[in-house]
Amino acid sequence: LARAGVTVKPVSLETSAKGVVTKVALGEADAGIVYASDVTAAGGDIEGVGIPAGQNVTATYPIARLKEADSTFVADQFIEYVLSPEGQKLWNFRPGTPGGPRDYALRRLPVRRDFYSEAAWKPFRSDPEADPYAAGGNFVYHPEWTAGLFRELAFVIRVMCQDTHGELAAAWRAAIAAPEPARSRSLAVLQDLSLVDYDRCRTEITAALESRDPVRELALARELGDRFRAQYGLAERLAHP
Repeated sequence: LARAGVTVKPVSLETSAKGVVTKVALGEADAGIVYASDVTAAGGDIEGVGIPAGQNVTATYPIARLKEADSTFVADQFIEYVLSPEGQKLWNFRPGTPGGPRDYALRRLPVRRDFYSEAAWKPFRSDPEADPYAAGGNFVYHPEWTAGLFRELAFVIRVMCQDTHGELAAAWRAAIAAPEPARSRSLAVLQDLSLVDYDRCRTEITAALESRDPVRELALARELGDRFRAQYGLAERLAHP
């Protein structure tokens, strides 16, 4: 948005995705990033919801019964019902439609592939154009790139965005409001991720996390956090030449 010259209202971190959606729906924020299911579950239509083609994944909710369940027959019957066409309709049909929920739309995408091929059901669906099977056709996941860096990426997001959120928000606010060429100079500094590049994640950050030494991990988090704060401070100053 900033690169496109769009001014947005900054908003603080929320404890839930629904909080982000609610603020956007009420006009308290111009944009938010959440799971697509959280957008639909919030109810109502929000203008401008976009899911980048080939750049997103669809996660599924598992269902199972305990191995030592007291009533395995009832549990199995329930699972079979949830996965049946009748059970799947409850997940995405609009309230009051044939086979749909009575009062509230759950707005969760069913897992059955044939659910999306039934043209007669389309008018009853809460999200008639959604088809995760079609949307996922262009997505290529390379596990060798990031699968082994799950903890490292969580650590990076924390030190880069959460621990330093105040400074980051202030820098973005200043950069977005700045005229050119100050805006470009500020954004160039703000978007520099060399502090946490791939090589550093695979070496120093991995070593700190695998050491199981909280003092070592905290020291690295503090070091990177301080450096990001300095970087964000510089970006904010460049926005006000």
